[in-house]
Amino acid sequence: MLISIITVCRNSEKVLPQALASLRVQTHQPREWVVIDGASTDGTLQIIAECGESLGDWVSESDTGIYNAMNKGIDRAKGEVLFFLNSDDALFDSEVLSDVAAAFAADPRLDFLFGNVVYQYPAKRVLRTFAHINANSLLFEDLCHQAVFARRALFKQIGGFDERFRLNADYDWLIRAFRSGARWKRIDRTVAVFTAGGAHMQSPAKLRTERHAVRRQYLTQARWLVGDFQRRILHRWHRHLAAHPLGKKPLPDKTRRPAVVLLSHGFSAEYELGYANGLARNGVQVMLIGSDTTAVDRLDSGIELVNLRGSQRGDRPRLAKVTNLLRYFARYFALIARQREATVHVIGLFTTRNLWVSVLEAWITRVLTGGYILTVHNLVPHDHHTVTNHWLGRLIFQSATVLMVHTEKMATDLRRDYGRDPSSIVVVEHGIERLLPRTQCSRDAMRLKLGVGSNERVVLFFGAIARYKGVDVLLRAFELPALALADKLVIAGRCRDSALLSELQSMVASHSRREAIVWRQGYIEEDDVGPLFHAADVLAMPYRHIDQSGVIFMAMATGLRTVVTDVGALRDYVGQGFGLVAPVGDPAALAECIATLLIQRPPPDFVHLAEKFLWQRTVVPILLRYNRETERMPPRFAH
Repeated sequence: MLISIITVCRNSEKVLPQALASLRVQTHQPREWVVIDGASTDGTLQIIAECGESLGDWVSESDTGIYNAMNKGIDRAKGEVLFFLNSDDALFDSEVLSDVAAAFAADPRLDFLFGNVVYQYPAKRVLRTFAHINANSLLFEDLCHQAVFARRALFKQIGGFDERFRLNADYDWLIRAFRSGARWKRIDRTVAVFTAGGAHMQSPAKLRTERHAVRRQYLTQARWLVGDFQRRILHRWHRHLAAHPLGKKPLPDKTRRPAVVLLSHGFSAEYELGYANGLARNGVQVMLIGSDTTAVDRLDSGIELVNLRGSQRGDRPRLAKVTNLLRYFARYFALIARQREATVHVIGLFTTRNLWVSVLEAWITRVLTGGYILTVHNLVPHDHHTVTNHWLGRLIFQSATVLMVHTEKMATDLRRDYGRDPSSIVVVEHGIERLLPRTQCSRDAMRLKLGVGSNERVVLFFGAIARYKGVDVLLRAFELPALALADKLVIAGRCRDSALLSELQSMVASHSRREAIVWRQGYIEEDDVGPLFHAADVLAMPYRHIDQSGVIFMAMATGLRTVVTDVGALRDYVGQGFGLVAPVGDPAALAECIATLLIQRPPPDFVHLAEKFLWQRTVVPILLRYNRETERMPPRFAH
């Protein structure tokens, strides 16, 4: 029996290998993989072309939607039985196709069957059994199409997917299949892992509206209201008896032995991603407390994400912010109280807007965990060096049993000024999540987006704009004769200080070279960061004070030469021809250093200098501390 696995995809190079791997290990033969690609522009087509003997018919072309592509797959498939496997999903184990083929062989009249599906969410896994589904209950419930295998003859009998429905054509097809009198069967085995997400999860309101439109084809409004009322009663009764909604069962992974709970406070999506992945690549089981800004798609598969912080949008109403904060505290304290056996590591910044709240959070964490690790990025909030903030910062540092810092200078300051025991301080070099060697294609595409010519020389300032970062010094330097050879100054970053924003905008408006200044005010999307560094010729970091910055490591990762000021530990990273050091607050010296790098012939690729700063290497000194904290009892996350 030939089984056709149909996959529709577009720009799926990150997830497609997992789907393909689950198909390759299947013991059943014969089978074919039919791929309908929506004109991908990444490496998806190369993955498809190199997949080998499993590949059947495939095409890469534009389509009018997911279900249009799925209908194309039905037409191209040659198998007797069809199955739709999304690019980010997987067959559950190597015997799925063998068991399905055996079920169809045992009953030649069987038109379709369905099994169980594991829903994979970022923070949990849920088993959907669908044992309660029949022709009547489906009208008030749903059935994941990843659970269904159907004969191709059934599609010829009742037709393909109705493309009028952009989000629910599979649901409509299943209702038609049940109502057609087709012979069906449920098998009590898990057949697939479904990654929750996609258009269904992104547009829940549209999904509900369209699903109701599908049901109204088969139900009157009165019948729908009565049936939905019955369904709600049934689910409530089942929750009380079985502690989970009907057909859904959380799946705790009892084999996981996590060592650390990471709390990032939304400090930096790239930082939390890199540090978490660095630990995971050293075999540490990680639970990451994240937010909507967490780079979920780039987290290593072994990391468990718990989104407690939700939306971090700055334009939310004040009431929404307060409600979100209170909800976060309640959920966070409840979680760490259950995870007393795991080390809690706060890797982000406590809020600088209200350090009293941060002190409270820090000491409650200490009480509930018996001790935790805190990363110290700066001793006091930037541009807020008050006596009160020094004192509150000291209280926060005293709450942690171990302090992690990124430079020896910070370790010295903590020992000298805050009286910390040297044995309680661990120095971990700031890391890099991945290397991004510059390419001409990336450089040209970003320059086109910025409106910069291909041969123009570009100076870049990157990052959130604050007074201590000296953007005003850079603007004054850009007016000096030494920087006449710089064609463009690109400032990329968001300024939340309204007074500073007004000052800088006035400086730009009156600047003698205002036409040569490109200011991308606002948040820079993750996918644009690497190309932005590729598009520049020199990075300027005219900071007035700082201990260290992740920006210089992005410059290393992209091979962009850098001018820093003589603050903190920045000068330690610009050796070997990578950059130059200028005095603090000196526009003339800054201009001379930038001009020197612009004039010099670009040296060989500097990306190799960044390899020693990959997070999986730099986190090694802290690993022993995690081991010490977890030796007292066997770690296991509670669910």
